[in-house]
Amino acid sequence: MKNNFSVSYHFGSMDGLIRNILRDRVIGLEGSRQELIEAGIANGEFSLRFWLECLLHPQLQARDNDGYHAYASILCQYLPHYYPKGFPWQEDGNGDLTPAFNRIVKGLRSCVPDLPSDIFDRRLTNASLLYLNVLVGLSGEPSLDATGSEHYLIKDAIRQSIAVLTAEWID
Repeated sequence: MKNNFSVSYHFGSMDGLIRNILRDRVIGLEGSRQELIEAGIANGEFSLRFWLECLLHPQLQARDNDGYHAYASILCQYLPHYYPKGFPWQEDGNGDLTPAFNRIVKGLRSCVPDLPSDIFDRRLTNASLLYLNVLVGLSGEPSLDATGSEHYLIKDAIRQSIAVLTAEWID
């Protein structure tokens, strides 16, 4: 039995609950993202691939006890439903709580400076969903556990995400 009163009391609505979960998860991935940023910067890395990997690869560790990527699955359902025109990546709304996330978005934006903001939002949402859908499909796979970000389908998802962001923009 659902307790909608409890959800409404604590979060205002089911949407508020989901936004709270997403915010907490973004904050929870900050450490992993910061480590990737620091390692890349030490190597002079500032490519589109680098920034996408900083954004997306921490999702590999965000799984439940059964190895399922439930958070990625929630994002695959939530983002298209609540942000059909693309998530507003420039407005993360968490201020000082997510400096790594904010730095990654700025890095990504700097790699595709000619895209209008609304097109950037749509494309980065699509690129993220592409990666997350592959990740959800690999949930619980021993091959993913063994190879992580080097899994051939994860590497291919990054290549496809790069293609989404760098496709020619024709007004």
